[in-house]
Amino acid sequence: VYIGNVPGHPLENTYCPNCGRLVIRRYGFDILEWHLTSDNRCKYCGYKIAIKGTLSKHAFKNRFEPVFL
Repeated sequence: VYIGNVPGHPLENTYCPNCGRLVIRRYGFDILEWHLTSDNRCKYCGYKIAIKGTLSKHAFKNRFEPVFL
């Protein structure tokens, strides 16, 4: 469980319930780090994380583009 749409809050990230390590670091709706295997296991201890889906190759693309006036 994580808090979404609260940028900067520590609970917007996902932590492994087994080892306590950060497995998904977010800022708002952006994913900044992903520490899960392809079958959604913690890369540190191998615990299966109850999460739907997998990481898209577009997840780390910047969603915001600068505007030059």
